[in-house]
Amino acid sequence: MTITLQDIEDLRDKLLGEVNLRINVFRTECLLEDKLEPAKEEIELRTNHDKRLDQLASFYMREKERIEKESSIKHKTVWDLEDDDDSYNLHGDGEAMEYRNGSTRNIYRDNGNLFLTEEEAEKESERRRAETKVIKRIAELNDGWKIRWDGKQYKYNINYNCGADILVVYDTMDTIKVRKCFYLKSRHAAEQLIKEMPNELKTMLGVESD
Repeated sequence: MTITLQDIEDLRDKLLGEVNLRINVFRTECLLEDKLEPAKEEIELRTNHDKRLDQLASFYMREKERIEKESSIKHKTVWDLEDDDDSYNLHGDGEAMEYRNGSTRNIYRDNGNLFLTEEEAEKESERRRAETKVIKRIAELNDGWKIRWDGKQYKYNINYNCGADILVVYDTMDTIKVRKCFYLKSRHAAEQLIKEMPNELKTMLGVESD
């Protein structure tokens, strides 16, 4: 769990409130018992409280420096790469390969085929393979179905509901094709696709599991 500066300030305020409450209780007890000197418990409480505040202040400064340092670090992208920086691109067979040639690397980058890490490249390769499998199966389920864009034909596509963590079928009468939408001829066909290829669909849609 990440601790924020606000968390530390809230803890400090809580400590102060608890100490003040207990001191008031001790003082009330002293008055009832006709004691003129502060109760021993009050002195101990103040001492312990001061030590805890010192520890909290030290921790606060360390966290403040850490957060400020992290905030100042710019998130690097493929557009920030220097000539000697490592990067990866995908070959035609989907294999991630290390690539440093600055003169032609921009060509890969501008075509969405350059990645900062091998992991990012492999993840995109996996997404593309999943998408290809899904498109092939959609063509089989549609079985020659001719899609129309006259606003009079129901079409069905699949998306991911983050809140419910499920794949959902949506019906539409779109008159313009959205490039990233893959349409099926019926709800039954869409539900069949979800049943057969849930993992491929999630990968294609960019759903990342824990």
